[in-house]
Amino acid sequence: MKEVDLKTIKKMFTQIKSVSDPETILQLNIMDVKDELKMAFDDLKIPKFLEPGKYDISVIQQKQDAEPEEVLLTRLVIPEIETEKIEAKEAIQATSLTDSNSFYLELRKQDKEAHERERSLWNTQIETIKDKHSSEIKSIIEKYEEKIKEIQKQHEFEKELIRKNSETLEAERERMTDIIEKRLRGERAVINKQGKRSIFDIVANIIENRPEILEGLILNAVGANAESVQVLEELRRAREAA
Repeated sequence: MKEVDLKTIKKMFTQIKSVSDPETILQLNIMDVKDELKMAFDDLKIPKFLEPGKYDISVIQQKQDAEPEEVLLTRLVIPEIETEKIEAKEAIQATSLTDSNSFYLELRKQDKEAHERERSLWNTQIETIKDKHSSEIKSIIEKYEEKIKEIQKQHEFEKELIRKNSETLEAERERMTDIIEKRLRGERAVINKQGKRSIFDIVANIIENRPEILEGLILNAVGANAESVQVLEELRRAREAA
């Protein structure tokens, strides 16, 4: 794998950003070759807390409606600062061999500082993972909340439409009922005024005084069968009872 320095990797990041669409998602993955510690970032930027060493760098590109694609894979080498090495070496050499307690205290101090740096690195990694997952969960919740609101809004609209239609139909039914009742009252008034009987009065009179006419109409309409005979018998019994 090709090894590059910080200056070169920054140029690579700039080139990738320049050819990527604004909506394209770029993910930076860093793995410490020595400790195999993996880190992921949403920005193409090398963290300042990385210690000297070798790191495998990869950039994943996610376009809309497309599979993730690896657009960069290289190894970053961060060299140790020589001045720090020299100062540490001189500090140890300056320690008197007779003062063994001071010598071991210095080693303990350096070991503690190394542990602190490692702890800080792990804390940063943990916070990065927490922030990433929190953002994803928040995005999913907001997405489904919007969908639920849209469905509720549509249901409210349909409910209101049904209510208005029902009210309109009821009003139309009442209007038509009023028109029919007024027309019937008007026709009855005209008939009464002219001294004529209505068709209902005529039919009632036939049923009461000339039942044989009604029986003949029933037989002509349905024929002489068991059902018609039964209807006629019931009508006769009703007249006799009256």
